[in-house]
Amino acid sequence: MATDGVSGARAEAPLSVPCIARVQASVGRRGLWSVGDGKRASRATRACIAAPGDVSLCPRPQVPRAEGELAEALEAVWRGERTRIPVLRERPDGRSALIAEGSESPVPMRQDVGGEVQRWTERRLLGRSVRPAQAAAAALRARVAKAMAQIEALNQRGRGNKRVEEVSAFRQAVVAMVPRDGVEHLGGFRLTQQAMPRPVRASRGRPARIEAERHATVEVWVDAVAVEVAVQRWGWRVYGTTQPVASLSLQQAVVASRRA
Repeated sequence: MATDGVSGARAEAPLSVPCIARVQASVGRRGLWSVGDGKRASRATRACIAAPGDVSLCPRPQVPRAEGELAEALEAVWRGERTRIPVLRERPDGRSALIAEGSESPVPMRQDVGGEVQRWTERRLLGRSVRPAQAAAAALRARVAKAMAQIEALNQRGRGNKRVEEVSAFRQAVVAMVPRDGVEHLGGFRLTQQAMPRPVRASRGRPARIEAERHATVEVWVDAVAVEVAVQRWGWRVYGTTQPVASLSLQQAVVASRRA
């Protein structure tokens, strides 16, 4: 219906409204369904779609404000304040498999469109696909295990492994290593410095003596509770739509938005 060819350096969000307006004028009727990604999720864009009676579907943008909305919605689900809706698919053997889950709630909206206040009600769909979430959780656990193993490897002694003597130097090495895997909040470490007596034979006019051989060690652990919390939150996304419940299920909304 409408195509825009623009420079790749241009922001995409402001391009949606003019394109949508051309489509609405070309079709000349209400009830069009506009599906887009997070860049079409601004309130102004959604208001321009809702004003003539069209419907929209898009994921909420992953910005701090939306992340707060996601956290509140998940807490409400886990407390049992919002109904958890399973999305099932029938297998070839006749059994049902859980492929997604989520919940929804209505949110009243208000936005100024061309000098007029536009009001509408938006369905906020909270959902996640099970298989991608499981894969992401497995990847997270693997990153945690890898990070812990790399830190513990700093304790190894032998050829090619330089012994770290000072705790401060050891701390710098650990702190520089952990953020690379994005798991800095999923575990902890404790540094200690030891001094072992080492006999030194007399040489070059110096008498035999006992010197303290100093070296630092690190102990790491995984915060199992923090890992489980991160796994529970993985894969969830908030979607917004004005499509009636009878016309668009939670499963259809998640699939359509992911394809967009």
